[in-house]
Amino acid sequence: MIGLTPKQMKLFDFIRTEIEATGVAPSLEQMAFATGCQTRGGVGAKLIALESKGYIRRTRYAHRSIEVLRPRIVELNPEIHRLTTQYAVEHNMPLEAAANDLLRGVLVPHET
Repeated sequence: MIGLTPKQMKLFDFIRTEIEATGVAPSLEQMAFATGCQTRGGVGAKLIALESKGYIRRTRYAHRSIEVLRPRIVELNPEIHRLTTQYAVEHNMPLEAAANDLLRGVLVPHET
């Protein structure tokens, strides 16, 4: 995932997996244990970073109130990745925008 440190990515993956499995966000203690943080404060700092980067949303003063905002990243087929990259270069646009065009059906491979 773009913009995350390895520890932030590990925490984000753990949160997403726990919410998918149980329907409830993990506690600070569970997150600290799963990510190897020594303190809950260390987890808190990573949660603030994830929230500021737009990966999660938290409700203040609510217990276990983490909502995952970004979906799981899926590996693309190499051909789809090549077409998306080619489209982005040809149209001078960011790769994410080209991928969004692909998902909306704008990008259609040419018949050969």
